[in-house]
Amino acid sequence: MVEQLSFIFFNESLIFYNLTNYNIQESSSAILVSSSHPYPIQVNIALAVIGTFTSLLTISGNVLVLVSFFVDRQIRQPTNYFIFSLAISDFLIGCISMPFLTLGIYKNQWVLGSFLCDIWLSLDYTVCLASIYTVLLITVDRFCSVKIPAKYRNWRTKKRIIFLVLLTWFVPALIFFISTMGYPLYSKKSNLSLSDLQCDVQWNKNAYFNLGLTIGYFWVTLLVMFILYFFIYQVASDLEKRSKANAKKVSTIIEENRILLPIAEQNKTPTSTPTKSKPCSRNSGTSSKARKALRTITVIMGAFVICWTPWHVHTIIQTFCKTCRESIVFNTYLFHACYFLCYLNSPINPFCYALANRQFKKTYTRLLRCDFRQL
Repeated sequence: MVEQLSFIFFNESLIFYNLTNYNIQESSSAILVSSSHPYPIQVNIALAVIGTFTSLLTISGNVLVLVSFFVDRQIRQPTNYFIFSLAISDFLIGCISMPFLTLGIYKNQWVLGSFLCDIWLSLDYTVCLASIYTVLLITVDRFCSVKIPAKYRNWRTKKRIIFLVLLTWFVPALIFFISTMGYPLYSKKSNLSLSDLQCDVQWNKNAYFNLGLTIGYFWVTLLVMFILYFFIYQVASDLEKRSKANAKKVSTIIEENRILLPIAEQNKTPTSTPTKSKPCSRNSGTSSKARKALRTITVIMGAFVICWTPWHVHTIIQTFCKTCRESIVFNTYLFHACYFLCYLNSPINPFCYALANRQFKKTYTRLLRCDFRQL
């Protein structure tokens, strides 16, 4: 009973301190912080069921992507190594990120201790940032494939693609394992500001650092992706116009030949040769590749923007809006909703690949039917 009273007193004191002394230097909601305002038991159960189902869907969907990559040679192309990497990060989100977040929200506190909290946070931030950078690389890959196809095809070797993929994992791991695990050492501050029932990164309290990090790894990345998407759309539109213009020319030539054919038959000579239309076919093929690249990046990037933007908007609003920080609806309920929405990108991605790439759809269907004859 004494322990329960002391726990309640600690939480009430913590909330009072946050509401009276909160300023821009101490910002951001904790991912999992015990409070005196838990979710109702019915909501907790519903969230646990939704979280478990979403986690299982994420794992199974991305296992299907990984198996498809290994069994289908047509999918196992250098350009799809980025999708393979994205599937790994999504798989890890389903295995690590979702279950522990769901458990923490259900229990209304972190129950695994501070060390496992730091490990989980480091892994969670690493796989999420690796996912963001991989989507950026997919956008760059599609841009280069339509803008400078010949040069990029020669440059895009298997070793170079693997190096880029490893880089998207190494950089986030270096950033977040050092900043999370090593914070008490290089900041000369202990971890006493958080109890064992709370789980959050220590540097999250520094609003300026948190805002700068958010702008650096998300908003700048998103801006670059939109610029590249604009150029991909422009190239695809230009190639589509050229293809239609060439098709119109060919149609006109065919019509003229149809009119002149009787005369040509009368004056037919052994040296007559048929008209070739390979340039038109080549332009049509280039236009088709550009449309495919545009469709792929539209689907993947669209899902990414919808799932990841709300949480980063929430972070910026929370930094500068004191009233929002004092609202439990904004600071807890909406925070958890936006945070989990980021995770929802992981079960959506396998469906995006099927929508954007017919080969993925065919391989999915064959695997689900256990038809391995044509794989």
